[in-house]
Amino acid sequence: MTTYLPLGFQKLFIKGLWLPVLLLALQGVLLATQKAKFLYRPLVFTLLFLGSFSNLFTFYKRLTEPAQNPWFYLSQDENQILHYLNTRGQNEEGVLAEYRLANQIPALTSKRVYAGHPFQTPDFDQRIAQVNLFLQAKMTDSEAATFINQAKITWVIAPTNPYPQLLQLALATPSLNLYKFNH
Repeated sequence: MTTYLPLGFQKLFIKGLWLPVLLLALQGVLLATQKAKFLYRPLVFTLLFLGSFSNLFTFYKRLTEPAQNPWFYLSQDENQILHYLNTRGQNEEGVLAEYRLANQIPALTSKRVYAGHPFQTPDFDQRIAQVNLFLQAKMTDSEAATFINQAKITWVIAPTNPYPQLLQLALATPSLNLYKFNH
C-alpha cells in the first residue's frame, strides 16, 4: 500500500523493504479500523484506489515530458562526460558536480559524489553550499585545494575551469567540461 504513496523514501521499497512495510501498514490499518469501528476492506480498497492516481499521474508525466527537460533527460554533453567517467580512472573516485548531475553520477558510473541526493548525503546543505562556492570560484586557491583534498575529489564537472592552476582539462564538450585534479 505504501508503494502507491508519493513519498521520498518510496524508492527504498524497490530494494525489498516494501514487503515488511506493507505488512506493517496493513496491520496498522487493521488495528485502526478495529478501534474506530470502520470497515477494513472498504478502507483498504479506497486507499489503494486513491493512491494509484499518483502512479498514473507520474506515468502520464513521463510520457508527455519534453526531451529538453534536464530533470528527466541528460544532454548529449552530460552523457558524453558520464561515459568518459565510467570508462576512465578508478572505481569510487570522487566527483564534484552541480546538484542535478551529481544525482546521476553514482547510478551511471562507478564513481561517488561529494553531494548528491539530499536524503542520502550526510550534511547535505553544508556540502551543497561548498560545491556551489567551489564551482563559482568563490574560494581562494588554497581553500579550494584544501577542500578538494579533504573531500577526496578526483574529477570536477563544470562549464568553465574554476581553478585553472588546480584542475587539468580531461574532456571538453560544447557546454560542459570534465577536469581532473591530481592529488
